[in-house]
Amino acid sequence: MQIVRLAATDMTPEIAFDPERHRLEVRGHCQPHRIEVLFRPLLLLLRRHFSQHQPQFFNVTLALDYVDKASVAALRELFVLLDGEGRCGRWIEVIWSCAAEDEAHAGLVSLLMDGLPNIEFHCEAPAA
Repeated sequence: MQIVRLAATDMTPEIAFDPERHRLEVRGHCQPHRIEVLFRPLLLLLRRHFSQHQPQFFNVTLALDYVDKASVAALRELFVLLDGEGRCGRWIEVIWSCAAEDEAHAGLVSLLMDGLPNIEFHCEAPAA
């Protein structure tokens, strides 16, 4: 399976899924007009990847400069899916790029990761 890449727009982030490396990257502005058009295919792709390949690990990198309310719910759904895979014995790592002094962003990250103990989570400063 080859890398799946969706280019960023003014309203949607860049999404890159590398099935060989078991890696997902989401970068940019997340305020899509129709959230289901962006996230439903992504969630289906990930479910199929986990069921067909049963990777021992999976890595997600997020670098989002803005996330609207609908996207928060979709990201939570993504994290619940990943937590379930972690419960199955997979090592799941999420790296979220956010400045430590950005309290709103940190609060969002905390809210999204609450109650998901099967994900190894790291918040990192954005690259300069």
